[in-house]
Amino acid sequence: MQGRGQEEIGERTPGRHEADVSIRLRPRDRCAKSLDGIRRASIGGKDVERDRILSDEELARLWVATRAANLSRRSALAVWLILATACRAGEAMAARWEHVDWIKRTWYLPETKNQRDHVIHLSDFALQQIEALSSLRELDRGGSSVPWLFPTKSGTGHLCVKSFGKQLADRQRTEADRLQNRTKQTDSLALQGGRWVAHDLRRTAATMMARSGVPTDVIDECLNHKLRSKVSRVYIKDRRLQEQIVAFDRLGSMITDLVSGDESRKSVVVPIRAAA
Repeated sequence: MQGRGQEEIGERTPGRHEADVSIRLRPRDRCAKSLDGIRRASIGGKDVERDRILSDEELARLWVATRAANLSRRSALAVWLILATACRAGEAMAARWEHVDWIKRTWYLPETKNQRDHVIHLSDFALQQIEALSSLRELDRGGSSVPWLFPTKSGTGHLCVKSFGKQLADRQRTEADRLQNRTKQTDSLALQGGRWVAHDLRRTAATMMARSGVPTDVIDECLNHKLRSKVSRVYIKDRRLQEQIVAFDRLGSMITDLVSGDESRKSVVVPIRAAA
C-alpha cells in the first residue's frame, strides 16, 4: 500500500500541483489591487508602522493636484482639513456641524479613538476649509440641513472613511493597475515620495509642528494622544489648550505659506514657552 502510494505520487505530472495552486490563487491576485490602504493587521497579518510624511514640495504639488484630480469638492477639502487639524480621517468623515463653533473657532470631537473628547483650534487656514464646506451644505428630504460636514450623496449618513481612502488610492496608480469602473485620473495624486494615505497627513502635520518649535508633549495633545504614563494620565489634567492654539496657528501659517508659494517664513523656528 505504501509502495502504491509512492508510485501514484511519482506518476503525477511535474508542476501540476503548482498549477493547481496558481489557479486557486488567481482570485486573490485579482482582489489584491482592491486592498490598497487596508492595514495588514485587519486581514490577519502583522501591522506595519508607516513613517511616510509629505515634503514641502509634495504639499505644494498636492495643493494643485487636488483641484485637478476630479475629486469631489468635499474630498479635496477633506485632505486639507485633515492636514490643518491633524485629526484622524475617520474623525473628519464623522464630523457634525453642531460641533463647529464659529465664534470660538473650535471643532469639538466628542468621540475619538482613545475614548476621550478633543477640542481642535481652527487656524485661519483650517477655518477656510470649514467655510468652503459650509457653502456646500445641503438640505435633506425633510428640508433640514444635513448635519455632517462630509455627507453621503443621499444625505442619510456621513461618508465612509474607506470610501475616502479609495478615492485617494485610485489616483495613485498606473494606468495598467486601474480598477474597473473607477476614475481614469489614475496618477493625478501620485507624489515623488511614493504612495501616501490620509493618515500620513496627520503624521505630516505633527512633523511640521515639531519643525516650528512646538514641544512634543503639546504635539501629543494636538493629536489627542493618550499620555504614555498611567500616573500622568491620572494626575495631569491640563490639556495645554493655549499652547495648542499656538501650535495649530503655526501649522496653518506654514501650510498657507507652502500653498501660496511664500518661502519667507518656512525656516523660522520659535520655541513655545510653557504657560506661567
